[in-house]
Amino acid sequence: MEGDKMKKRAEYKKKAKAVLGGNYGILILAFFLLSVIVNIPMTVMQFFMTRGFFHHFSFLSRNPEGFRSFFRKISVPNSLIWILVYIVVLIITAILSAGLIKMEMRLCDSGRADLGDLFRVFIKRPFRFVLYGLLWMGFVLILMIPGSILLIVGILSDIPFVMALSAPLFLLACLFVLILRLVYAFTVPILLDSPNAGTIEAMRQSRKMMHGYKWKLFVLHLSFIGMDFLILLSWGIASLWVYPYRMCTCLYWYRDLSAKTLPNTGE
Repeated sequence: MEGDKMKKRAEYKKKAKAVLGGNYGILILAFFLLSVIVNIPMTVMQFFMTRGFFHHFSFLSRNPEGFRSFFRKISVPNSLIWILVYIVVLIITAILSAGLIKMEMRLCDSGRADLGDLFRVFIKRPFRFVLYGLLWMGFVLILMIPGSILLIVGILSDIPFVMALSAPLFLLACLFVLILRLVYAFTVPILLDSPNAGTIEAMRQSRKMMHGYKWKLFVLHLSFIGMDFLILLSWGIASLWVYPYRMCTCLYWYRDLSAKTLPNTGE
């Protein structure tokens, strides 16, 4: 089987560490810029939109009247503004995230990162990345709907049993989200490698490429679990180091796998 010829996880990690050596500074700067651009407008909007509303969350203590009161207090114009800002931020996030991946792909291929790649994706059919982000968000929302409906019905009717039924549905939804995440894990790198490919075509290629390899990719990500705990313990600061390392490792894995399963991928 071709998959047996894939390198060991340790080899991909070793290559990632070697190429990241003198490039961590520029990658940390890119990650910081992305975080600032995305989080500042969201934080400001959330402050102004939610200020004064927190006392209406009494529904969390199973008070249906508190739940209804919260929605009566929401201002429609303010909500529309928040939704508009949220959509704009999502669009920018999708494009800049692709730019960050492009930076790492260049690093893995040439040994040099270019900060310009973070913004250069805006001029190369950027809405392919936006469409993928919207489709992905749609998948997640659809999977979460059954559990959400049961939870809301349980809260409004004050029936604990109905609320409890939502828990296994949410767990099942999370499982499907994980599987889909693995199936379409390399949609963005495929789009970056193939400027003429459409979003749906890239998703098909990712699905084809991941057939029989989802478990291997899951185990590769699982090997970073110790570093994920480090991120939690450092209040997210360690992610500035862990994220480039994980992404670079996965991109080396992607390069090997795409060469075996998608030999014609490219411009």
